[in-house]
Amino acid sequence: MPATDAGLVAIEETTDPEVLADLALGKMRKKIPALRDALQGRFGALHALLIGSILAHLDFLDEHISGLSEAIEEQIAPFAAARELLMSIPGVGRRTAEIVIAEIGVDMTCFPSAGHLASWAGQCPGNDQSAGKRRSGRTRNASVKALFAQRLRGLCAGQPGADDDDRPWSAHETSRSS
Repeated sequence: MPATDAGLVAIEETTDPEVLADLALGKMRKKIPALRDALQGRFGALHALLIGSILAHLDFLDEHISGLSEAIEEQIAPFAAARELLMSIPGVGRRTAEIVIAEIGVDMTCFPSAGHLASWAGQCPGNDQSAGKRRSGRTRNASVKALFAQRLRGLCAGQPGADDDDRPWSAHETSRSS
């Protein structure tokens, strides 16, 4: 039974602030006294209905994410060797490698040089000038650029989670797994 199912049962059976506060998971466990105060005399049938609906929706989203993860695994299977090679780069984990393969592909022959690939991935500023006038030098392909920038920021900050192998897809999954 998922954690939210147990929470739904408890919410339907009681409005006791002590019991409800003890349902807190993850980082919210540190805030149990504040939760008890917040739930004191302010948790009625409508609140139970709304929270039950939210928890049911979160369970639906978790199931949907699991289904999509399985579909991604099926689609990426032919490129397992390329994924493993990409994952050998520090800071590139499973999901990052899968995104790079999905965005760029594994056939690099369409890029004459590494510079062309970097430019396509949005890592090189443009040089647009004519008659001595400089125009926008904006980079393009924001999705790949944002992916690389996010991973690089995590590595530079020395964050242990810079490699994304152990990170769940959703913040909700993080809070419930503790």
